[in-house]
Amino acid sequence: MITVKEIAIAPVKATALVLPTSVRVAERGIVEDRRFLIINGDGRMVTSREVGALALVRAVYQPEPERLTLVLPDGRKAEGPVTLGEPAEGLVFRTPFHGCVLAGAWNSLLSNFCGQPLRIVRTDAPGQCVDIAPVSLLSEASVDELNRRGSEHGSFESARFRPNLLLSGCAPHEEDEWVGQRVCIGKELVVRVSMRDARCAQTNLNPRTGKNDADTLRALASYRREDGKVWFGIYASVERPGVVRVGDEVRVG
Repeated sequence: MITVKEIAIAPVKATALVLPTSVRVAERGIVEDRRFLIINGDGRMVTSREVGALALVRAVYQPEPERLTLVLPDGRKAEGPVTLGEPAEGLVFRTPFHGCVLAGAWNSLLSNFCGQPLRIVRTDAPGQCVDIAPVSLLSEASVDELNRRGSEHGSFESARFRPNLLLSGCAPHEEDEWVGQRVCIGKELVVRVSMRDARCAQTNLNPRTGKNDADTLRALASYRREDGKVWFGIYASVERPGVVRVGDEVRVG
């Protein structure tokens, strides 16, 4: 039986993963996931690929009433109700976003920790910060297979790939075969797998240290290269919103 092994979200895009035991998945994805993004002094979105220290910042978000907490590795934090300031717009890779910069102590805390001017933006609507599709999935067996085949290039954990749902009970890369199919997760959620996930150098980053310490792309390319890209995990759109819990059964078709 295939089940949900772990749920992972990042309320502020590029920060450390948070592992809730249950989430509600809406049409545009998990409401608390990537609700905010970070821009630099030029107004351009940045990720932990450019600023590795972001991977060490933990964000906690409460949607109603809106409240955000940022916690640094040394315990320093900024917290309070979400207060919106000046408008901001830009691109999440190739997709436009519109929102407002937060007015509060979060920006100075983040800027001082990362050593450059950074600001947090809350987008006007949920779902503007997702990379390709609202939900990402990856099987534990695929991560194990990568470690078996690519061990000469480093050691890999699922957090490098930041899937919303980590699945257990699959064969290695079984999720590739679900493209185009409906997948029922738990008692409510239904998604449709839209495509495989083409990986980038972001996966070289160790989520525990914020440092590039493994050649993840080369390990994947050794057996997962196709059409000039390396594929690992899948993306899905939401057909029927619902609550997902750790341990929920996953049914394909």
